[in-house]
Amino acid sequence: MSSIKFKVLLFSLFLLLLFVPPLEAKWDVDVASSLYTAYDSNVTYANNNAQDDVVATVLLGLSLGNEWRTQRLNGSLNLIQQSYFDHNQFNNFAQEMKLNYYKDLSRFDRFRVWNHFTYAEAPLTYQESFSRSTGRYQYCKHRFGMDYEKDLSPHYVLRSKYSNELYAVEREDLSDSFMQRLDLELDYIRSSDARFVCGYNFVTRKYDPGDRSFVHNLIFGYRRKFNVHVSMDARVGVAFIDSFGSDLRVRRTSSLSFVNELDETTRWNVSLDQDSNPSASSVSTLDSWRFNAQFAKQLSQRISVSVSTFYAMGHYDEIDIDEDFFGARLQLDFAVRTDLKAVLSYVFSEKITDATLSEYTKNLFTLGLTYVF
Repeated sequence: MSSIKFKVLLFSLFLLLLFVPPLEAKWDVDVASSLYTAYDSNVTYANNNAQDDVVATVLLGLSLGNEWRTQRLNGSLNLIQQSYFDHNQFNNFAQEMKLNYYKDLSRFDRFRVWNHFTYAEAPLTYQESFSRSTGRYQYCKHRFGMDYEKDLSPHYVLRSKYSNELYAVEREDLSDSFMQRLDLELDYIRSSDARFVCGYNFVTRKYDPGDRSFVHNLIFGYRRKFNVHVSMDARVGVAFIDSFGSDLRVRRTSSLSFVNELDETTRWNVSLDQDSNPSASSVSTLDSWRFNAQFAKQLSQRISVSVSTFYAMGHYDEIDIDEDFFGARLQLDFAVRTDLKAVLSYVFSEKITDATLSEYTKNLFTLGLTYVF
């Protein structure tokens, strides 16, 4: 795993030097440091061996940005050290890095290249626990992509995307995998507020050890901006799955999302997704439904609150296992000063599955401070 981390970091730096020319504009750099203390009711992510503990987390974050004429660059780096009071064997050091580069090639052509890297021992968000094999284990996820967009005419826009993902784990009973994806999409712009979408994407994932999975998707959609505050994106499609030597399967796919910015201090969004894709670490196709809702409100100049919830249910075809997951988060932020913020949060998560040894319930209470230099 350490050699993979080193190679991925070198590759990320190479991509930055390859795609980003020297920018003469001034860099915008922000450095932040956070200290959190949390009570975790289940540090093992397993009900059959549930153990609680108090966890101290130190986070050092760096974000940067630059913009010059027709191009811009932004990136972030988070270094996270977690220390457990009673279970020192779970002490870990996580890293997360993101790079995004945008280029306007002409009035009608746009290009983007992005690179995301994560190395951790546990999910960094509760939503990531769905479709992840239960337990504590180190994993590395490296994602890279390139997007190209061209205005064919005032009414038609063509988009093409390529992305890949390396997922490597330090568990002998799980497989590493490498995913590649190609997307093609054509938008018909009916008006400034409405457009129709048709597209195709191809996904393949190779497991080590294991076989290869192929999924072809046809997608049709409609996007609508009702006013300056409310927008909608609706899509339906069909997936053709050719995986692990089994017969060709056909599945329905769909998605629906709403975004509502009520005013400058209030925002909510809701999404519902149904799809069929190869699982990252289980050699199987995962058919899933996922519901996600978020609400954020600035109560005053100093106080803000946010609430999110996530529910998902899935079925692993080849291994015939069902999995349900529910999670919710409540967070309260208090600006002590312009450069100092206090955070209080509670997260609940629960996984229910046919593999009963993988079920767990988890409560996490966190109190912390964030200082921006």
